[in-house]
Amino acid sequence: MDHSGAQADLRQPDLFGPGRDVPCLAGPEAEGAVIEDLPEAPGPSRVELRRIAPAQNMRRFYRMCLQPDLFGGVTLVREWGRIGSPGQILLNPHDSEAEALRALARLMAQKERRGYARVAAQVA
Repeated sequence: MDHSGAQADLRQPDLFGPGRDVPCLAGPEAEGAVIEDLPEAPGPSRVELRRIAPAQNMRRFYRMCLQPDLFGGVTLVREWGRIGSPGQILLNPHDSEAEALRALARLMAQKERRGYARVAAQVA
């Protein structure tokens, strides 16, 4: 911290900018990325889906993961966009992990009905 009298920059780091500091979100082209499941969860806690249709010039990704929040709940982090672009991020808070898992499963089923395919998890 600078105590020389100059005003310090108190801005928070850009959590969703180019560095992508959200732990569950790796870049769409990240090779060797591991998609892990919570050991106690009945379903996946991290999901990556892709929809690629070259004839339509379509290369999309949709990622979801669960993150604990500071209030005892769980946040469903959703990221989507064109492969190679930063995409958009939406945070959906839930009161419990079970509620968040149901929301993740519902969204995953909806995306699979629309042509998205799940990216295979790699074992470390």
